[in-house]
Amino acid sequence: MLSFEDLAKVVRERGVIMQAVCEEIAAANQGHAPGMSAILGLAPEKVKEIASSIPDAYAANMNSVKQTVISGTAAALGKSRNGSWCKTCHPPKGSRPLPQPAHAESSRQIWRIP
Repeated sequence: MLSFEDLAKVVRERGVIMQAVCEEIAAANQGHAPGMSAILGLAPEKVKEIASSIPDAYAANMNSVKQTVISGTAAALGKSRNGSWCKTCHPPKGSRPLPQPAHAESSRQIWRIP
């Protein structure tokens, strides 16, 4: 079991790794870091279906039956917000390294944290 101090170190290192991955993705995408958007009022299954139809968009976090978060590139999130189904899409400020295939390297690095 980890002590509180060790857990704090792991959480901090995870943040550092994930931020570095965001910066790498942004550098490869004309400065556009990955992000997220909370979709309100649609069933998670519908959000998954919509996200799967948009390249580089992923259903990332099912918060409740009424709120699902999608993540992806800036272009993908822009497409998701422009859909007629998206009446309540809430993008937060800043980039967010939510789970998506582009973060596979950060996952590998996180597992190497001593």
